[in-house]
Amino acid sequence: MSKKLIAPVAMLSYPNLYEPRAYGGGEPKYSAALVFPKGSDLSEIKKAIKEAAKDRFGDKAASVLKTNTPLRTDTEAKGYPEGSTFFNAKSTRQPQVVTRYADPKTGKPMLIDEDMATEPDGQNEIYPGLMVKALISVYAYDTNGNKAVAFRLEGLQRWEDADRLAGARAVEVFSAARPA
Repeated sequence: MSKKLIAPVAMLSYPNLYEPRAYGGGEPKYSAALVFPKGSDLSEIKKAIKEAAKDRFGDKAASVLKTNTPLRTDTEAKGYPEGSTFFNAKSTRQPQVVTRYADPKTGKPMLIDEDMATEPDGQNEIYPGLMVKALISVYAYDTNGNKAVAFRLEGLQRWEDADRLAGARAVEVFSAARPA
């Protein structure tokens, strides 16, 4: 059993939203890391994690979560802001990606298709560092003795611009000499 919820505003990292990737020879999946700034209210996510673990593992839920929690705080190794929390969300189905602005015809958030996400002028709509909201499903699994709670990425909403992760591109930091 899984529970769907909308995560608080987070910084997008490692977005694979239009082309699935296979890691370690596994099945290709769409994915993203969601990085929550220090002080973010993650109480609904934590509650859903506990519920999913309890539903799947019963009395062993606490011990499963103690050894394998999906919320990560090893942010320095990833270059994320100090005190932040993050998790990875994946899906075999492509998540819908939308803006926060209403389509004038339907009143619903406008879709961001792959062409819009990767504009030829380099001003991508979707990029690492962008602030987003995500629709996620929280579920527990037990595969080959590996027991854990994970997140399925159902959809993503572009929330607001922010600085790109990784800063300047390599070509911008090199100096150039004039040919002789």
